[in-house]
Amino acid sequence: QRSHGRVINSGEQVIGPFLRRLKIRHIDQLILTHHDSDHMGGAPWLLKNFSVGLVYDNGRKEITEIYRDFSNLVKTLKINYQTLERGDRLRFGADVIAHILSPCYENEFDDNDQSIVMKIIYGNFELLTTGDIEKTTERELCVFFGRQLKADLLKSPHHGSKTSSSKPLLAYVQPSVVSV
Repeated sequence: QRSHGRVINSGEQVIGPFLRRLKIRHIDQLILTHHDSDHMGGAPWLLKNFSVGLVYDNGRKEITEIYRDFSNLVKTLKINYQTLERGDRLRFGADVIAHILSPCYENEFDDNDQSIVMKIIYGNFELLTTGDIEKTTERELCVFFGRQLKADLLKSPHHGSKTSSSKPLLAYVQPSVVSV
């Protein structure tokens, strides 16, 4: 990730210190939306410095150095690994469920559009996380899920870039809050 022109390791510089401050040493489940460095660049550091129970990703095999490092670490450390796709469901404790809305491997979209999209539900609160999807996947989600996309909080697709956050998606999600 970049911070004012500098490349940062979000695992080492942000997530790790936060978890350690909370005295957390084990990550039950680590979900990587896709393999761009700004989404998984800190993962190798986390794998080396925390106990990790299970890693999920979108199943695409990449040829980047970061992906190779990540993949080798998962194998070397014998960390459980699974891919996620539309229709999968994850439980986090008794009260939180995540419905996987994308990727859908029937589509031949690029890496950003193969990001893991999750609708996370906790009681009456709903969060839609979108990775780096762009208008192509947004359109497909709107057609397939329609009003089921409604959520209180939307993690803005692709960091709020002009290639995403289309009017149809926003109309279906109707978020009270949008996070970039």
